[in-house]
Parts: sequence; structure tokens; C-alpha cells
Amino acid sequence: MVRRMKRIAILSSLVALPFGVLAACGGSSSTDSSVPDSGVVITNGLDGSQVSGFDGSTSIDDSGVLSTDDAAAADDASALGDASAVGDATAEAGKILAEGLSDPIPYTSRADSPFNGVSFPVYLQFEDWEDGVVNTLGVTASSAGTGGGSLADSVDGDDGVVDGKCLKEGGTCNSGFSGSGVISFTFNAAALGGQLPSHVGIVWTDGSPACNAIFEAYDANDGLVDASAAMIGTKTATAVGDGNNTGGVAEDRFFSVVHAAGVKRIVVKSSAGGVEVDHLQYGR
Repeated sequence: MVRRMKRIAILSSLVALPFGVLAACGGSSSTDSSVPDSGVVITNGLDGSQVSGFDGSTSIDDSGVLSTDDAAAADDASALGDASAVGDATAEAGKILAEGLSDPIPYTSRADSPFNGVSFPVYLQFEDWEDGVVNTLGVTASSAGTGGGSLADSVDGDDGVVDGKCLKEGGTCNSGFSGSGVISFTFNAAALGGQLPSHVGIVWTDGSPACNAIFEAYDANDGLVDASAAMIGTKTATAVGDGNNTGGVAEDRFFSVVHAAGVKRIVVKSSAGGVEVDHLQYGR
């Protein structure tokens, strides 16, 4: 009887122990048992690591992708990867942009890209024309022209300084150019590991004074069906042309599209005169 009472007492004391103590005594646990200041740990991240507290700084949607709602986390988001980076994610788990075309926004440097902080686990490509050619993977431009010389209208920060102009030792910065006022970029899924980009963005940098800047995006059916049926959408920056054709940057606008099914082609236009573009970026 005495032995039975001792066993009951021991069992009772074990039941009273916190779960974390039992886990420590019984061996390693399969989850991270650390507790943030919020007091709550969620361990259902893709790798089983702690991803959130009660403060709502991060969350996981039904797809298992971590999204960031905390402004401080957004400030810490890393910049886009190298131009030749394939399979190089900008963040392990980043913000999620809404499907569709975004409204055009002012753009002075790579730091202004809405794609900063988005995770690109398959590939990410970035073209800035600074070597005078389009040579990132899986894309073909309808025009091989570049701005060149004093008429080049490059993104401000391509010389490393955001100061209202882009000048490099020995000359100006560079950009893509088409005298027809229309330039398109077609993506090749085969060259991109079998997957078209889900995110595509580009900067319109110049056209005639007071002209409109126009952006169009087309899905994987482009070239197979009528263009209107393949169009994802279009956006226009009205009367954005500033009349400065010698490198002015105040008019520069970033256009982008997010389409999970894949973007086959984008088109950038000026409603009058030629068109210049810069900072083409696309990833998945």
C-alpha cells in the first residue's frame, strides 16, 4: 500500500509539470518552444520555425506563404537580386502583392520597386541597360535601341546617387529606346525553367511633352488567341511627359503586373513621340 501511494504521488507531480518541462525532460521537441514578447508562438511555418506572435507582425495564408504586415519588417526588406540571379529569392518569405496591374508610381532608384521584399524562389531578373544591351535570361525586346548620349533618359539612381540626374564618369547612364513610341518584351518560359514570370515591372522614362505613358500586359495565350482575349490589363499615366529630353527624371513612372498564371508579354507606349524605358524586372 505504501509503495502504491508513492507511485500515485510521483505521477501526480509529473502531471502538474508544465508541458515545456516534460518536453525538456523527455527529449527534443519537434517545434520551436521559444516564446516572443507577445506570449504566443505559431510554429506552422514552412520549416516549422517560429513565424508569428499575437502582435500580428506576420501571418501565413492558405498557400503556406508568409506575408508581412509590420511596417518595420517592410523597412528591413532586402533589395532586388543581381541581374543574372536565377533561383535567388529576395526574401525567405516576403510580402504578397495583389493580382493585377498596379497604378503607375514615381520611381527614382531600385529602392522604389514594389517588388522589394517579395519572395522569388524560382528566379529573379533585372535589366538596367547600363551595358547597352538586353541580356537577362528569357526575354526578347522588340527594339534593341538604347537612349545613349546626352538624350538618354535613365533612372536617376543608376549612377549611385539620387539627385535629379544620372551621370557617370565618361558619359551619361543608359536606357532602352524605341523611336516608334512602342516597345514590347516577350518572355520565354523554356529559358526560365519552364515557368513564365508571375511579376513583371518596368519604368517608363521619356516621351513627348505632355504625352501619356501606357502599359499593357498579356498572359500565356498571347500569340495564340486574339490580343484582346489575352490581355491581362492596361494602365495609363496621363500627360506625364515633362518636355525634358536630356535626362530629366521627374516624369519617370514604374508600371507592374502580378499574374500567378504567368505573363507572356508586356508593352510600353508613349501616346506621342518615342519611348524610353529602364529597370525591367521580372521574377517568379
